[in-house]
Amino acid sequence: MAPRNPLQEIDMITLFLAGKARVGKTTAAEMLAKMAKKYDYKPVILPFAKAIKDAASAAGLTKEANPHEYRAFCQKLGEEKRAENPYYWVEQFDKEWRKLVEADNAASQDPDKLWKETVCIVDDCRYPNELDYGRKIGATLGFISSGNRELSDHNGEWRQHESERMANNYEITPHAGNPAPFGYIVKNDGSKKRFQTKLQERLLTWLGATPFHYTACECEGCKKMKIGRAHV
Repeated sequence: MAPRNPLQEIDMITLFLAGKARVGKTTAAEMLAKMAKKYDYKPVILPFAKAIKDAASAAGLTKEANPHEYRAFCQKLGEEKRAENPYYWVEQFDKEWRKLVEADNAASQDPDKLWKETVCIVDDCRYPNELDYGRKIGATLGFISSGNRELSDHNGEWRQHESERMANNYEITPHAGNPAPFGYIVKNDGSKKRFQTKLQERLLTWLGATPFHYTACECEGCKKMKIGRAHV
């Protein structure tokens, strides 16, 4: 069963990042969180895989110390639960996301505290039903592209895993004749500083901090900005 529809009053800034493994999604999330904090927001990085990562940690595995075992453990657990219920991990995420919403709403109503608006950043949107969920809650949907850069272990067998399918397909044929599923594409094919600059240019728009909102304009300049052609 799909997670229930979001409540009408929910309006928390949420950013979804998709893209191939090792393209820089977590790096992007960390950069965005740091920048959002500078703008006086309260950033929270909340991955879909939080529950899986917690289980791996409980099993004594970490991405840094046991990269291959960690990935195999996470993929196996993810597959098992997804086979039982395709929405299992989406539902686990939904519970955590709603906790953030409730806490943010409560903080905004507390007259004795200075409220800093929460920005939820999701750095691992990998499956179509996760993307659909993002649309339902009004998240900004971004795709981190490798552009002309060759990713590490680009021919690894694990890159054919089902968790990579959506990103692989979109990286090869971004639109495939259909409306683009992502509102923004950010290419991570240059220096780290350039990548950060690209993210910063978009963040103000994603936060609604500028009057110029790209999603409301279909001129050629804005279209180029949306898909990362404005500054290549």
